[in-house]
Amino acid sequence: MEIEIKEHDIYKKVPSLQEADAIAKVIVDATPKVVDYPFKFPELRPYEIRAKVLYAGVCHSDVHVAKSEWYNSKYPLCLGHEVVAEVTNVGEEVTNFKPGERVAWGCQRFYCGNCKNCSRGRTQLCREDVRPESIYLTDPFFGGFATHIQ
Repeated sequence: MEIEIKEHDIYKKVPSLQEADAIAKVIVDATPKVVDYPFKFPELRPYEIRAKVLYAGVCHSDVHVAKSEWYNSKYPLCLGHEVVAEVTNVGEEVTNFKPGERVAWGCQRFYCGNCKNCSRGRTQLCREDVRPESIYLTDPFFGGFATHIQ
């Protein structure tokens, strides 16, 4: 029996692996079942990078999010917020990264870089960046349990 996978709001599923920009391992519901999700990336925004995932850690918080225990998780969900990757593309406003360089992500996707916490290297405590997607790497974005991340 084939598992039905809902369409993700950002990452559009494609019918075959050959058509995909990347493949994510997604959780389809709170059971949790893991399946391949071949997809196309959205257009790279000026301040974003795209990177090939080399390593992704498993954290117990991933288990809580997968089972929808902390909040109502939105499926399909690609976890993995401890990521090491190699930059493949950069947005036009990105000046501090270039293709081929290695990068790492923690749990927070964005931070301001200027506040007291950021200047002390505590970007996970930044409260200045007000983009709604700033809170957690994998909500609403795909995380590191994919071949590539943006």
